[in-house]
Amino acid sequence: MISKSKLKNLIDELKNYRANATVLLSLYIPPEYPISKVMQQLVEEYGTADNIKTKKTRQDVKSAISRAMEALKNYRKTPENGLVIFSGNVSNDPGKDDVRIWVIEPPEPVTVRIYRTEKYFITGPLEEILENRDVYGIVIVEKDQATIGLLSGKRLILLEELTAQVPGKTRAGGQSARRYERLREQAVHEFFKRLGEHLKDAFLPYIEKNRLKGIIIGGPAYAKEDFLAGDYIDYRLRDRIIGLVDTSYQGEYGLREVLERSESILKEHEYIIERRLVEDFIRRVVTGDNKVAYGRNEIERAIEWGAIDVLLISEDNPEIERFKVLGNEYGFDVFVVSKETEEGQRFKSFGGLGAILRFPISGQN
Repeated sequence: MISKSKLKNLIDELKNYRANATVLLSLYIPPEYPISKVMQQLVEEYGTADNIKTKKTRQDVKSAISRAMEALKNYRKTPENGLVIFSGNVSNDPGKDDVRIWVIEPPEPVTVRIYRTEKYFITGPLEEILENRDVYGIVIVEKDQATIGLLSGKRLILLEELTAQVPGKTRAGGQSARRYERLREQAVHEFFKRLGEHLKDAFLPYIEKNRLKGIIIGGPAYAKEDFLAGDYIDYRLRDRIIGLVDTSYQGEYGLREVLERSESILKEHEYIIERRLVEDFIRRVVTGDNKVAYGRNEIERAIEWGAIDVLLISEDNPEIERFKVLGNEYGFDVFVVSKETEEGQRFKSFGGLGAILRFPISGQN
């Protein structure tokens, strides 16, 4: 079992790896989940990988899955806190392969089950173990697809995407149409039941630890209403629903859309505060507002003048602590901007250091 200090160092290492295609495998297995079922899924995913058109991508995905299967052969059952595996080709040189694998027995139980191949490793659930923060659950519901996610601090984590084969609506009339509609309703019913079970797997562990602050449900109005009207949601989860929002998208973009439309629900949450501050900062820069500063020289001068109201600093800036000390001394707030959010990436394009001012400083560039 890995210690929390070693886990933090490992997460920092994993977050540095990036691939040109979705070939980096992240596998999370919660406690008591059968290894045999995971192996069965990996075998199926290995076969599905044959359909990948690009030869190099196909080879890399199959290599990542093979290494994971080899690692799982060492386990008769899932360890008491679950198991996390990362594997893939992490080489930056297109002409060379560097397929690595990390097998982690976490210091606290894994609360999610994930199989995903991306251009990066999914480290969010492990970071949750280190931070032990309150979280919000997010669900996007349609009649043939769904997305399940978590909001923890300023980090938005996509846990799972589900799809179903639901027949489309028919224009035919008579008994055939009624029969067809019954089949369609049954397919939707089965999908909603499956989604309800996945929500229990995703969110109940956070309720048991008293960390789930609430659940927000997004999606088209008719789908949300039908899902809520049926007996699909565990009563413990239903009690945590704090808002419904109309949205149009699924996946990571859909999760961001849910949060954008949930400002009134989450107005005091770090993610919303960060988005507002960064948007305000960028708007001021773009419009030529003279109550904004960015760049090291302007910031240092603004501090000396006592002109800073809020200092924004990217989380990978090594001088965060120094600026916090200066904030206490000169009476301004310091807000650390995540490098993982869309807003954080936009802020980085301005150097990752900026400020909203109380008053203009003379001689600004």
